[in-house]
Amino acid sequence: MERIIEQQVNYLNSCKSCLRTKDGKGASLLNMLLSQACRGKVPNSRLPKEEYGPKNMCEYCGCLWSQSQPKVRIISGKKPSKSILKIIKAKESNKPISKIQKSLMKKALKNKKQTVAMTCNVCLKTTKIYSHRPDKVKAKKEKIEESVVLQSSKKKKKKKDKTAGLNLSGILPSPSPLPLEEVKKPLPPKKNNGQTPLQKIRAINSLKAKEVKNLKDKGKKKSVGKSLNDFLREIY
Repeated sequence: MERIIEQQVNYLNSCKSCLRTKDGKGASLLNMLLSQACRGKVPNSRLPKEEYGPKNMCEYCGCLWSQSQPKVRIISGKKPSKSILKIIKAKESNKPISKIQKSLMKKALKNKKQTVAMTCNVCLKTTKIYSHRPDKVKAKKEKIEESVVLQSSKKKKKKKDKTAGLNLSGILPSPSPLPLEEVKKPLPPKKNNGQTPLQKIRAINSLKAKEVKNLKDKGKKKSVGKSLNDFLREIY
């Protein structure tokens, strides 16, 4: 019986290969019927994945993606949580894990992959294709000597040329500027010692009176000196 089934499957596959070159609704329907007949007689594991895989046809009705126009949707993968990462580390270190933890780990690893959801136009069912995204490889940084790093980091600062490339050996140097004299700051005004305007006037008047007395005393002394001189001249 198995040989007969294998022969039938091979015959159906050869018919399918003939329909690949032809287009149209009739060819697509015949292809679907032949693929369903092959699946009914043999399990999917025994069929060739290149022809019956989800990348080439719908898993439910067997319609070829090349002959139909499916709706494609890309679903980005999800990173596993910290608890699931702990379970993965435990499995890698050959520690015992429960059945629930194994199922959670498988589900998380499945969700980590990037999925391509393709909805069929005939049966309106979605088939998911999982594609593993490779991890990013971190480039190994080569160790560089500290001296080389310091030389590259420290850039030499160019000194400004004051002469602008001119030869100024014959020119006399400019005379040094004279030292600036210290400017005397004006003294702040004297503060009033709590005097009223009347007291100020009285003080000014008293000063003037003293000046007048001093002038009178000087005039008397001069007059006395003159009289003595005259008297002595008369005697001699």
